[in-house]
Amino acid sequence: METTKIQALIQVPSPIPFDYFKTMRFQANYRKRSGSDYFENGIYMKAMRIKGQPVILEIRQSQESESIELRIVSPSVFTEHHAAAEALSQLLGFDLDLTEFDNFVKQDEVLNPLIGDLKGLRLTRTATVYEALVSAIIGQQISAAVAGVIRENFLERYGSPLVTRQGTTLYVFPEPEVICKEGIDVLRTLKLSGKKAEYIYEISQRAALKELDYDVLCPLTNDEVIDQLTQIRGIGRWTAEWVLLRSLGRLDAIPSGDLALQRMVGMYYFGTDRVTEEELGAFALKYWAPFRGLITLYLFAFLRESRERLLEAAN
Repeated sequence: METTKIQALIQVPSPIPFDYFKTMRFQANYRKRSGSDYFENGIYMKAMRIKGQPVILEIRQSQESESIELRIVSPSVFTEHHAAAEALSQLLGFDLDLTEFDNFVKQDEVLNPLIGDLKGLRLTRTATVYEALVSAIIGQQISAAVAGVIRENFLERYGSPLVTRQGTTLYVFPEPEVICKEGIDVLRTLKLSGKKAEYIYEISQRAALKELDYDVLCPLTNDEVIDQLTQIRGIGRWTAEWVLLRSLGRLDAIPSGDLALQRMVGMYYFGTDRVTEEELGAFALKYWAPFRGLITLYLFAFLRESRERLLEAAN
C-alpha cells in the first residue's frame, strides 16, 4: 500500500450545539475502531470515497476556534476540498438545526433526565444508503458480536485499504460493482447465509444501477422511501426506517418495530416491560413528533453511554 500524506487542511465551522466527543464516540460505535471509522486520543478518522477517490478524513477539535480541523489524507493528490468538507458536514449532521429539539427535550419530564446531558450529540449518518443496507442485512437475526466480525471481514475482503498517518489500516466501504463482479459464492465464504448472500448481491446490483443514490431517494417522502426499499428482498420496514434516520437524516423517522425502543418506552413512560409496535407508533406520533427519529437516536446513545460508565466503574 502507498504511503498517505496530508493533501489539505481545512477549518470547518462547528454547529451550535455540538459536543465533539459525544458525537465521535457515537459515530465510532463506542469503540476505537468500527468498520471504516476510528476514534482514539481525540482524533476521529473515516475512510471513505469522495468523488470516486478513496481518502481518509482525519478530524480533530480546534483548540483556537469553534471549528473542526479537517485533514484530508491520501496517497495521491486530492483537489476536491469543498466536496470533502460537504461530506464531513453530512456525515456528522452539521447541516441539521437542533435548537428547537433541545427546547423540546427540556419540556419532557421523562426525556430530559435521560438525554438532557447528551446535548450537542449530532445525528450522524452513514456515507451511503448502500452501506447502511448491507450493514443491516449482515446484522439480521444474529448477535451484535458475530455481526461485527462479519462486517469487518466484508470490509477487508472487498474494501479499499488505506494506511493512516499513524500506521493503522482502514478500509473504504466497497463499491457495489466489486460485489457484483465477484458474485454470490464469494459472499458465502464470509459466513453469510445463502439468503443473506443473495440479498446483498441483489442490493449491490441495484446500487450499481444508481437506484439507491442519495439523489434518487432524498426527494421522496418517508412513506415513498419505505415503499421503494421494502420492494427489495431482505429489506423490511424496520430496516427502511433505520435507513431514513441514519442515512437520509430524517429527524422524524422512527423504527417502531425495534424491540429495544419498545422496551425503553414501556419502562420509562408506562412502567411495563414493553409496548407493542402499534402502541409505540401512536405514542411517538402524539408526543415526540417532529423529532421521533432524533429522540430514538438519543435514547440509544443514552443506553450506550450508561453501559460504558458501568464498564469503566467495573474496571
